[in-house]
Amino acid sequence: MNTRIGWYLRAITSGTGEGGAAGLGAVETIDATWSGTALEFPRIQGADVCGRIVDVGEGVSRDRIGERVPVRTMLRTPVGYRPFECWTLGSECDGGFA
Repeated sequence: MNTRIGWYLRAITSGTGEGGAAGLGAVETIDATWSGTALEFPRIQGADVCGRIVDVGEGVSRDRIGERVPVRTMLRTPVGYRPFECWTLGSECDGGFA
């Protein structure tokens, strides 16, 4: 579980303990994200996710059901399509360890 708000920021050199005791005053939360929105903590990490196909759509062979596949961890923003903004599992939303 990541509780460090400045985990992507080079300006942050202290660990979670020091930040919890003294604060991380140099953090600009908007700089600490892929999407440009502030991260919410605590955050459950885990970007290495896989699953099994349970159903298929038109044009996909039903033979694929049960196949083990990786999950795409870079997601488009939930507020409209913005090509350069994304959410990442375990960063902007809870990840596969949840």
